[in-house]
Amino acid sequence: MFLIGSILSFMVFIKFTILVLCTTPVGTYWHPFTLLKYQLIFSQIVTICMLGVLYHLLNQLNKTFILINILLLGLLALISLIVPDHVLFGENATIRHLTLPLGDKIIMITPGFTLWRIFKDITILIFVVAAFLLLLKKLNEVIFRTIALLFTGVAVVLLAALFDQLIDLGQVNTTYMLPFATFFFYIILTFIPFIILIDESIKQNVIIQHEKKLQYLVNQADVIVVGLNRMGVVESMNPYFYSLTGYKEEEVIGKDWFEFFIPPKEYYNVQGTFVEILESEFHAQYLNPILTKNKEEKLIRWFNVRTHNRQGKISGSLSIGIDVSQETREHD
Repeated sequence: MFLIGSILSFMVFIKFTILVLCTTPVGTYWHPFTLLKYQLIFSQIVTICMLGVLYHLLNQLNKTFILINILLLGLLALISLIVPDHVLFGENATIRHLTLPLGDKIIMITPGFTLWRIFKDITILIFVVAAFLLLLKKLNEVIFRTIALLFTGVAVVLLAALFDQLIDLGQVNTTYMLPFATFFFYIILTFIPFIILIDESIKQNVIIQHEKKLQYLVNQADVIVVGLNRMGVVESMNPYFYSLTGYKEEEVIGKDWFEFFIPPKEYYNVQGTFVEILESEFHAQYLNPILTKNKEEKLIRWFNVRTHNRQGKISGSLSIGIDVSQETREHD
């Protein structure tokens, strides 16, 4: 995300540098058609980068969809680069200068059909269609505020492109609006990650507070809470287990649960139960003894659940155990 955003920012800077060169007297030493040609090419590159950032923001995993749009825009940029000026702008194309209120003059092509205008329109059309399709696809997966901002940005780009058509037809005598609309969408793309970062920070802070409260309850409760990985190795244990069995933390964490803490006669039964929990979450409740440091047996009633990693794959089990040794002896 950072790399794509950095490339986008650099390309936007280059594009607006060329726009500045399209004004006089700064651009008087450059051929007007050359400036307009590279303005088009960098607009296409900026469009590719903006779509890349948009795909990343919305977690678009369909690489085919991404590649098709990149290839189309990349092909347009390549053709724009290699096509001669007299083909791109036409044999009879002429340059006119639009005077701005502050006295600057912007280089523009006189109204009429040119390949340059066709390429510019196709570039915007690909961007708008691809962006709208992606936003519609993610409508129910992304928070409304983000979708609304992105739809607004794409709509502004589309309206600016339509307005520029009036300029090209000679109906309106003003500067092109599309570069400013593109910059507006760029601001939205750079602003949204900050919103997401703030939201994630707030959510993370809430999660941390809940985890602290949960950890406090786990540490204070007179029950065993043990976490095992898929190999049956102890990854976490609450303090009550240590007070019940006499073990220290360094004697427990990283040890094979079945080898060190289950009586040998129960080893295979308990290990088989653990495998069944991982495979089918069977044995949500189970009763078996454990060994204390003094090799005394404690009968524990277990409540078991499977745990998953961030990819959704089973990573082990989490079990809560209640010591029922005293109850069992009194019953007997």
